[in-house]
Amino acid sequence: MITNEERAAHKAKVDEFLEKYEKRVHSDKREFKDDYYTECALCHLLTLYKDRLPIFDGYFHKAFRQADITDSGHSDMAIWCLLQGAPIFWKLFDEYVEQEESKSV
Repeated sequence: MITNEERAAHKAKVDEFLEKYEKRVHSDKREFKDDYYTECALCHLLTLYKDRLPIFDGYFHKAFRQADITDSGHSDMAIWCLLQGAPIFWKLFDEYVEQEESKSV
């Protein structure tokens, strides 16, 4: 069972990550022009369901296939598919996970 403190810490991390992600998507618009709309759609869906997102760790991607994150399996599958073509998300995600791992050492 997750405590209220853990839930609040997770929410703060998700909010911080999504804020950085949105800024990066729009600042890298020209660099990732082919993936820009994919990134925008993913950013929108992750923000819409931010209170239900799994922990940003090595199992984040897998969680959309193993658990219901949204009320619709179709929305979960849409997020999972968008994650496949989102290089900005994964670049930021890798940076985030690396940063979190360095904090715990």
